[in-house]
Amino acid sequence: MDDESFLTEDELADLERDRAWPPLSPEDQARLDSLLQRSRVGRKPGDSSRHHFIPQFLQKRFSNQNEQLTVIPLDGGNRRISNVLDIAVVSNFYTTIDDDLGETVGFETILAELDGLASGIIAQLVEGDALAVSKSDLETLALWIAVLNTRDPYTRRLFEAVADREMKK
Repeated sequence: MDDESFLTEDELADLERDRAWPPLSPEDQARLDSLLQRSRVGRKPGDSSRHHFIPQFLQKRFSNQNEQLTVIPLDGGNRRISNVLDIAVVSNFYTTIDDDLGETVGFETILAELDGLASGIIAQLVEGDALAVSKSDLETLALWIAVLNTRDPYTRRLFEAVADREMKK
């Protein structure tokens, strides 16, 4: 082999074959098309500008009866009690500019859909009905966890810096 890989050509071919995803079912394709159509709209009056990078439904699972949590700032500031409406929220965090649409919160629409799916799956797991959770649900939950791991201000700044650097090359 010319490269430094420890895999044989056959092993590499097996990896490529296993990585290929089957086409979406007509039902799943229709759901995806619908989601993309709903997310490809310009900003409308009433669209929220308060975007949570830790979903409220998740925060509420740990909050008190008044939907409050103790917040301990990472910068050493004073701890405080806050409502989940005001925790892990950034103004216009997912607002983007689309050349065709102008200002849009389409990404927030997509995240809200994914959060809704995850919320239902987590509720099933918490209620003790783990056997009712399908392989597809577990895949959805895995996707949600992966996305949740990247939707914070630090990662956004990192991606913006990488994009900026690439644009300057």
